[in-house]
Amino acid sequence: MKTSVTVLLPILTAILGALASYVGTSRQADRDLRNRQRIDYLLSAYRTIEGVTNREPLREDERRDLERAVADVNLLGSLEQQRAIQRAQEEMAVNNHGSFNEVLTLLRRDLRVPGNRTRPV
Repeated sequence: MKTSVTVLLPILTAILGALASYVGTSRQADRDLRNRQRIDYLLSAYRTIEGVTNREPLREDERRDLERAVADVNLLGSLEQQRAIQRAQEEMAVNNHGSFNEVLTLLRRDLRVPGNRTRPV
């Protein structure tokens, strides 16, 4: 009986260690995937905002694309980016045009610096 415990204990320990390692690696892979997707969406939003702002008047398709980009920044951007885009939206609502320069600067800063995560996902 003592021999079987001596043999089984290291085997069970190895199995539990491997399982714990797998779970940890899987969670990290999920976080990495979500972060890559977040970066892709914010990069797309940056390109859209940069492409359609400072044009008067916006065509209907440009307005739709801008609204989609604003929604992506609101959903996935840092708190600072969300506040900046809200200010630009308010300015646009009042003046029928708005400056998105602050938003572009914040997005550019965060997208340029490797490993810079202003908001965990």
